[in-house]
Amino acid sequence: MCGLGSGGFFSFQSSIVSQVLGSHRLGQGMGWLEVAESFGYFAGPVSAGAPPQALGGPNVGAAQYRPAMVSPS
Repeated sequence: MCGLGSGGFFSFQSSIVSQVLGSHRLGQGMGWLEVAESFGYFAGPVSAGAPPQALGGPNVGAAQYRPAMVSPS
């Protein structure tokens, strides 16, 4: 499901931006879309690594990942 959603997002984003802004502003719209996405690209690894590090780091083993395994996503 993740691959389907991610593949769909990246393959359809240019056609959706073109439909919303028009084909004459596609380059400008794609640039702003990438700028907006960059905040998530920069914050994602930091926010994903903080909980395991706070629960003991690499010395604990798999126990640090248990909250992520049982939490609904």
